Amino acid sequence: MDNVYNWEYFKNKTPYRKILEDFCDLNICSWRTGSGYYAVQHYNISYNQEKFVQNLPLIKEKLMKTKFAKTIESEMAYVKNLPETLNDFENAYAISRVVSHIICDGCIRKGSSSIHYKWDIKSRYSDDIEFNQTCATKMNRPVIKFSETNGWEREHWNFYFKFPTNEEIIVLDKLAKKLAEMPPVNQRVGTTSFQLNFVPVEYNSVNWNSNRTSYMRHNNFIQGKLNIDKVSEVLDFSNNALFEFFYKGGVENLFDN
Repeated sequence: MDNVYNWEYFKNKTPYRKILEDFCDLNICSWRTGSGYYAVQHYNISYNQEKFVQNLPLIKEKLMKTKFAKTIESEMAYVKNLPETLNDFENAYAISRVVSHIICDGCIRKGSSSIHYKWDIKSRYSDDIEFNQTCATKMNRPVIKFSETNGWEREHWNFYFKFPTNEEIIVLDKLAKKLAEMPPVNQRVGTTSFQLNFVPVEYNSVNWNSNRTSYMRHNNFIQGKLNIDKVSEVLDFSNNALFEFFYKGGVENLFDN
């Protein structure tokens, strides 16, 4: 969790959530697991992202009028600096971060029972290639990532490479959809899955020295040039062949040194 707030902070954001309910169909489903100190309150959040972006100026105006924003200087400053159009966001993640902030993610209730508030916010624009291409043009060195969640090692690895060209995007989009349709592979101690994400991030924003994993580095950069013919060959693979090809960093085989 990036931020920790006390219960009053979370409760005071109720007017914020009400505004999103009115202008972008915010809906929150919740359930609790565990008990006592180990209780975890889970929230699944859905909202109409298109309405959110369309109504940003109005949402911003409404947020500035809340008592919460008026009484907390840092909060008013945050609201005043909110983007007002889709292209003002640096990438699709930024949209979800704004919604997450408005709702107040990462809250922990203080007291005898600590309750962790976990959010699951999906970004529709993370699948919008044209939007992600626009975002990439604003960056100095945009990269995208291929992710492997390895069930046997129980680790998650990211393999970044430079933002693809239009020709490369055509075949990579087909690969991304094929991987999304591939069921996770059960390896007894965990499941293994692969994901290709077109959301661009700045190369320098990635923590290349992260020590979150031990089998291999958490974040890796692929230096070579993407081989479109190799990607096209992989598109004809069965799910079993895909697993064998990509397992434990095999994505690097799609690139020429």
